This record gives sequence, structure tokens and C-alpha cells, in this order.
Amino acid sequence: MRRISIIGCGWYGLPLGTRLVKKGFVVSGSTTRDEKRKELKQAGIRDYRLILDPKVNTDDQDLFHCDIGVINIPPKQKEGYPGYHHEQLLSLKNALVEYRVAKAIFISSTGVYPNLNRVVTEEDASPTTKSKSGVPLLPLEEIFSGQDFETTVLRMGGLYGRGRHPVKFLSGRTLDGADNPVNMIHLDDAIGVTEAVISGEYWSEVFNVCSPSHQTKREFYEEAAHELGVVPPVFTEKSGDFKVVSSQKLLDKLQYRFAY
Repeated sequence: MRRISIIGCGWYGLPLGTRLVKKGFVVSGSTTRDEKRKELKQAGIRDYRLILDPKVNTDDQDLFHCDIGVINIPPKQKEGYPGYHHEQLLSLKNALVEYRVAKAIFISSTGVYPNLNRVVTEEDASPTTKSKSGVPLLPLEEIFSGQDFETTVLRMGGLYGRGRHPVKFLSGRTLDGADNPVNMIHLDDAIGVTEAVISGEYWSEVFNVCSPSHQTKREFYEEAAHELGVVPPVFTEKSGDFKVVSSQKLLDKLQYRFAY
């Protein structure tokens, strides 16, 4: 299995594709913007324009001619169309099935877990939890978890690294839960885990992809604010609800060593 198509070559997908090209894979990647295609070409990625509106709209169906599809489409709502993102993914799934793609990796989020004020594992996902844009997350995973191909779901924690850090958006804001744990994953580790799944052929699995070190909110954001030279958030005395996302299953099965 040497042909990989990454659906969504943005902040995570592009460096992932770049890493896989260097590992000897034939990588195709999609973007919604024509101006982004040059970046993909420069990285050695076969570039395709793909719009999901919500049906598949692409200039070349060869994008789906692959052994492994990596689905990395952030959930978003469309006003007046509550099932829009669900239909986008259904359309994408049908295209992959039509081209008989055998394996898939679906990028999801630890937002699938409610705040239970305890450690949560892969079994604690709830169909009622939603993304920040208001899209229910678990039903999206289930689109790709049927019998059509072997899908591994990667539930990513809060992503940061390579110029992106949430403290930039939270600088100076007032936050609750100073002593609550954070569930974060550095981009390099997100890519490393994805590569480990592919090289080790860990299919039909669900993994939490989150650093096993859970700093408190205060520690994490104040350290980052100091490093980046921005004003840190201000914390109230209110604790708020939380969760501690466990990556133990990933550590046990993949034997992956986190860099961050």
C-alpha cells in the first residue's frame, strides 16, 4: 500500500503529506483553493482541487485512486442546512467506496467526550457532544466505520505547534478552571502517530491522540504566553468541568513515544 490520498491538505494535512512523500509514498492531496496547489506541488504531493458542496466536486477523480484515504475535513455548519457536513462526508465516502479504497484514517476530535470530571477512554464517547461549530461528532466517525473499508479513527486533542497556539487567541481573556488539565497534542506528534498507524497497519481501531502529560490550564497557557511574548489569560476562582483524555491504548498498541 503505497498510494495515499489526503483529503484536506491544510495545517495538518500538508506537513503529513510532506513527511509521507519523504518516506516513499505516492501522495495525493486536496485543497479548496487553487493558489494552495503550488505548495502541494513543491512538497512532491499530487495536487487536486476538491469542493464538497456537499457533493464531491473535483477537477480529477484520480484523487480517489489510492490504497489509503486520510479524511481531514473540519466539521462546519451551513446556515439553514443542519445536515450539511454529514452529507459532505457521505459524498466523500461514496467516492472512496466507488474507487474501492481499502483503508481509511478519519481525523476526529477528543471533543467527542463529555466533561465527566475524570479520565476518559475510547469507550466514553457520547453521541450528544458537538464540535465548536455545533456538529455532533460521533455520527461523523460512524460514517466511515462500517464494512466498506477498514477505518482507524484518530481523536486528536487540542492541536498546536508550528506557528499555531491557542494562547494567541486567549491572550488577555478571562478563563475558568486554572487547575483543570489540558488535553493537547503537538503537530509533530499528530503526524508521528498517523505515520505509525500507516507503517504498523493498525486498522479498524480508535485511538486518542493526546499527550500523556496533562499540565494544568494555568501552567500550559502561562508558559506558552511567556515563550511567545503575549499577555497570558486571567484565571478566575471557578473550577468548571473537565476531562482527562487517556492515550494509554495508543501507548500500549503502537509503542509510540511522544516528542512533546
